[in-house]
Amino acid sequence: MNLEALLQLANVEDIGTRLLTRLINHFGSPEEVLAAPVAALERVDGISARRAAAIHREVNSQVVEQQLNAIARYGVKVVTLWDDDYPSRLREVDYDPPPILYVRGKAELLKTDALSIVGTRSFTPYGETVVKEIVDGLAGSGLTIVSGLASGIDGLAHSAALACGLPTLAVFGCGVERIYPPSNAELGRKILESDGAFVSEFPFGTEPSRGNFPRRNRIIAGLSLGTLVVEAGEKSGALITALIAADIGREVMAIPGSVHNLKSRDCHTLIRNGAALIENAEQVLNILKSGTTSRTPSPEQAELLEPEMPEDEKRIWHLLTYGDGLHVDSIADSLHFSVAEVLGNLLMMELKGIVRQLPGKYFVRI
Repeated sequence: MNLEALLQLANVEDIGTRLLTRLINHFGSPEEVLAAPVAALERVDGISARRAAAIHREVNSQVVEQQLNAIARYGVKVVTLWDDDYPSRLREVDYDPPPILYVRGKAELLKTDALSIVGTRSFTPYGETVVKEIVDGLAGSGLTIVSGLASGIDGLAHSAALACGLPTLAVFGCGVERIYPPSNAELGRKILESDGAFVSEFPFGTEPSRGNFPRRNRIIAGLSLGTLVVEAGEKSGALITALIAADIGREVMAIPGSVHNLKSRDCHTLIRNGAALIENAEQVLNILKSGTTSRTPSPEQAELLEPEMPEDEKRIWHLLTYGDGLHVDSIADSLHFSVAEVLGNLLMMELKGIVRQLPGKYFVRI
């Protein structure tokens, strides 16, 4: 795969990950996509005349050069969906497997047996103790601990892995040159020094933003045999990771807590709907080995991801994704609404902070 051509195509305005994958699968390589005439590009599903024209406009070569220089400077390995060393578990993800992964550190960890551990940013002493005990009990298991390097349970999981000699991999919602949040900078450095790794689908220079983290969560779930949730408040990001794990057939586990602890509410919801109740590391290993938890999210679980909204907004919500934007005209055509009706509903959804408008009247979930 020609990396320069791939980055040039990836930097075309309004070509998201799904369209990038579709184009390369159709033409065979990024070079062939860039060389294809407009008429041929328009025959690919989702490529409008405007998008085809954008592919033919010259991409800012300085941006591509900066990306290539940063890849060399940070010793980053670029793994693509068409490479043999792309992680097979992530390739199976129905949630738009990322076509490009930037890996800083030990890239071999992408293909190891892994457990993701996620949870609240504002943990309790109980949550801290449980994470340390579970991870310590996994020492010598050969598992890689995957999380998002966020404050809270994520950081505790990485720290506990380092303390007991387990490899650990942090999935970023920004470029891998930047350790986020800054409060975990020292932890990030220790991960790299201990043959761990950072991975992201976002190119260098990408700022951490709210819309990036749901996309990051599908990578956390997709790389792992199973996901363990430790303390998660209502409708948390950890819940999204767990439900994605269930939806793609991975094991889902949760730590029970006090009925009086609001931070355990989503853990209890997951357990009621089929997640394995976990008390110790041995139970985690047995479940990963035998595969005993529920394989698909129940309707009750799926509803947890859906914000409360009027019926028309809900119909729009179900059309949108966290990745590629959907044009207002496409939304109107699919739902048999007028464009004015769609725009009115999207305005309300933007004010609620559940959708975001991209250039050209494209919209995504956030």
